[in-house]
Amino acid sequence: MKTKLGLLALIVLGSSVYGQVAIDSTIIKKTELIEAIEIAEPTLLEKQKQLELETEKNQAKEKALEEQLKTAKDKEKAAEKARKEIEKAEKEVEKARKKAEKEQKNLAKAENKVEKAEKSLNKITGKFNKEKQKYDNKKATGKLTDEDDLKYREKLLDYENKIRTAKLEVEKTKRDLEKLVN
Repeated sequence: MKTKLGLLALIVLGSSVYGQVAIDSTIIKKTELIEAIEIAEPTLLEKQKQLELETEKNQAKEKALEEQLKTAKDKEKAAEKARKEIEKAEKEVEKARKKAEKEQKNLAKAENKVEKAEKSLNKITGKFNKEKQKYDNKKATGKLTDEDDLKYREKLLDYENKIRTAKLEVEKTKRDLEKLVN
């Protein structure tokens, strides 16, 4: 009986110790799990919030970069447009310069033509005056034959026609010069 009683005491004692240990470890495990879950949940929530914040920051950065890129492209377009306008203005200036040079050359040519026509007129007028003086001297001295008289008058008429033609040429070149000046 003593042995039965001892065994019973051992079983009760063992079961109570065993049950309590099991209960304690379960309680401890449950408590640790609850604490781990409670710790993990805020950590996961915090991580999720951090990820959301980072995503928002990244999206904001992307938008800022896109805006910068757009601004840069707009500036580049404006610079290209300004460069083209400058090139166009330079071409117009060059064209105007060439036109002015051409007009200056034409003006110089017209002035030369006027001078040349006036020289020609003066030359013909000088020849006419010499022939007229010869004619008048021979006529005054009486050394002029009818044939010579006819030749001199014919020559003088030719010179008068040449003088008229030269005068017309001078007038024409002067008109051309005035057109270029105005």
